[in-house]
Amino acid sequence: MEIIIGILGFIIIVLGFTTWNLLMKIEKAEDLINERDTLISNLTSSVIKIDEVITQLDSSGALEGDDEIGAFFEQIRNMRNTLLDNLDKKIENNV
Repeated sequence: MEIIIGILGFIIIVLGFTTWNLLMKIEKAEDLINERDTLISNLTSSVIKIDEVITQLDSSGALEGDDEIGAFFEQIRNMRNTLLDNLDKKIENNV
């Protein structure tokens, strides 16, 4: 009888430890997910703000109409669109 109680006590201790260990791993994973969500939100906001500033700088369209500077503006807009598309895809896949 004492052997059975000892074995059951040992099993309870092992199960308690494994449950605690898994809980700690899940909490770390949740923290990483929250950090990455914050990073993605901040990055998206920054890209949008940069685009707004560039658009304000060229409000008359004179710079965009220039061959060299216009190509620069177009490249920045293409990079912005690509970045936002990739971020949107990542967000959709994680939801």
